[in-house]
Amino acid sequence: MRTPFTRARTLAGALIGLMLVGVATPSASAATGFVDVSDDHPFATEIRWMADAGISNGWSTGSGNEYRPSATITRDAMAAFLYRYAGSPSFSAPRTPSFSDVTPETSEFYKEIEWLAAEGISTGWSDGTFRPLRSVSRDAMAAFLFRFADGEETDAATAFADSDTSEHAVAIEWLATQGISEGWLNWRGRVFKPKLSIARDAMAAFLYRLEHGAEPVLAHEPVFESRARVYVTASTVYVRSKPSSSAGVKAMAYKNATGMFDGAREYGWQRVEIGGTVGWIQTTNLTRTKPSSTTQRIGLKSSEIVVRDSPSTSGSVLLRISQGERGQFLNIRRNGEWWQVRFRDTVGWVKASKLNLAPKYNASKALAKAWSQVGYRSPDWNNNKFNDWAGGDNPWCMVYQMWVMDQIGFPQGVPFELLFSDWAKEAMASGVVDTDVKASDLQPGDIVLVDWAPYNGPTHTGMVDHVVNSTTVVLVEGNTLDGTGDRTRGVYVRTRQIVDMYGVFDPDEYARVHGY
Repeated sequence: MRTPFTRARTLAGALIGLMLVGVATPSASAATGFVDVSDDHPFATEIRWMADAGISNGWSTGSGNEYRPSATITRDAMAAFLYRYAGSPSFSAPRTPSFSDVTPETSEFYKEIEWLAAEGISTGWSDGTFRPLRSVSRDAMAAFLFRFADGEETDAATAFADSDTSEHAVAIEWLATQGISEGWLNWRGRVFKPKLSIARDAMAAFLYRLEHGAEPVLAHEPVFESRARVYVTASTVYVRSKPSSSAGVKAMAYKNATGMFDGAREYGWQRVEIGGTVGWIQTTNLTRTKPSSTTQRIGLKSSEIVVRDSPSTSGSVLLRISQGERGQFLNIRRNGEWWQVRFRDTVGWVKASKLNLAPKYNASKALAKAWSQVGYRSPDWNNNKFNDWAGGDNPWCMVYQMWVMDQIGFPQGVPFELLFSDWAKEAMASGVVDTDVKASDLQPGDIVLVDWAPYNGPTHTGMVDHVVNSTTVVLVEGNTLDGTGDRTRGVYVRTRQIVDMYGVFDPDEYARVHGY
């Protein structure tokens, strides 16, 4: 039976400790004896005590003794600490190891580990291993000290709000009664964080308090940080029910989604009110810097949708929206298939399958792509790369515009038809073609329908580059002549008369009425 722990250390034990640690090198801190622990380190006193008591010798380097305060403490080092703290009692380690992974040949602290086992401070794992190089968690540390000190279960009020999450809850609460660990204050109150690994400087503080005594630690009211608006920075994140990657998913949030940090933070996670629910998002995926846009434009795939007040078909209907109206996707998805949206300043939920993302038309990008083809000559009338792309062999002025839109990722900006007559008819049917064309109506990137004399309807198309004056416009055209008399058709920039413009439309508007 192990001799019960007492706080009073013998003078002989202290002297042995001094002999073990030796004299610090001249470059070491006078306060701590270690070159990597400054006098103003939060645990400078405790670390110096560890050295003076011979509990930790540190590492000898060319610069002097190092304590390595931020390094995690391993289980074999914990055995050495406790053995030395006990006064390095006389002990003969057995020839037959108690643990399958600890032997005299492979373990620097074989004797100390065997002493730990003999004293009943550690029983290892059920598979017969000690796992000497594994980091010591905070709850395992509590169990070690509880057994070392012959601690008894306390009937005091629970100090740590999370102690019941550990199998060593009794030992953790005993630490509080002894004042050995204060834990942290957060949204749950006082917390212990049982599964965090222990750094060597914190271990010095624990043993110092065990030795010298401290006021009991009591429970504390929850402490919240200031609420703040936050934005998702990752392309996709899961909003989880608990601050853990294995916790259930309550929602999905996409980049730039907006939420409200409610002041609760734990284990690198923040609790956020987002998408009509409250859940946890990893701090690394959040920022307080507002992005340029927090929503994505959307349109309707079907002729009509209903917007509901919850992500369910049983939710109440807030609005009915017809195709051609745009809204905003708020970058939140719940229940697998429901998007949080805004239409007419009303926020609600719509099934994702009924919506299209509707990116904005980039006229500058379209013109740059159109210009990149200027000078291309069709080798054989309608046999050219644009018709090859579309799968047709007809006059291809509109095919060229279709190709440009496709290349910039905006194919919804113009009709897709292989006959010009069908293409023009579909454009006109959309209701967005302005047939009273004035110079002020022509914007760069717009698509025009051209109608030359005898003015029987549109027979050609081009993209507006710029307006010269009230009567003249410059277009980028496919399936056209270069104006020099050469009969080879290709892609050219042509100056045209505005009077010949049958109609003009904005590709963004064409996309809108078709659900984008």
